[in-house]
Amino acid sequence: MAHLCALKRTANFSEAQVVVWYGALSAFPAWIINRSVLTLATSSERFPEFGDVYQLCRREAINAGLMQEPYSPLGDGKKADVSRKEITTIGEALGLVVNQPARK
Repeated sequence: MAHLCALKRTANFSEAQVVVWYGALSAFPAWIINRSVLTLATSSERFPEFGDVYQLCRREAINAGLMQEPYSPLGDGKKADVSRKEITTIGEALGLVVNQPARK
């Protein structure tokens, strides 16, 4: 994060933003985050949103065989959306409840 901020013109991150970005990306190995950050930092694109960084990390993890592309029910060759499991992992890393509690 610090490298991305230093390499791209941007507003300062609040402490809360740093904690959330770090927590949500923490499921990826450091080398994937570093590669993704450097790829984005050397692009001509604007400062990335969290989703941009996450999607690039996700593609790197899939290419490295660390994740599988979620099944696309349409079979139209389009990339599938982020899976429920990924959303649950991000939510848990941030301390958020993202699944319906079991009924008693």
